[in-house]
Amino acid sequence: MEYELRIEEMHCTSCARSLEQFLGSESGVTDVTVSYDAQRGTVSVSPDAEIEQIVDAIERVGYDATVLTTE
Repeated sequence: MEYELRIEEMHCTSCARSLEQFLGSESGVTDVTVSYDAQRGTVSVSPDAEIEQIVDAIERVGYDATVLTTE
């Protein structure tokens, strides 16, 4: 599954890169891109992963995340 997320509270492109690296190491995440300029991210997860866990992980590191779309 692929999800588009609104990710707020990023302050620079370094935040986006760090978040990409962090999410890439999360269990079940198969691909991730984060855009500071758009304040968005796209996360692909394995079928057994739950997006709520990914959103929780994003919020634990200090960003606000909202699921916008699911593919």
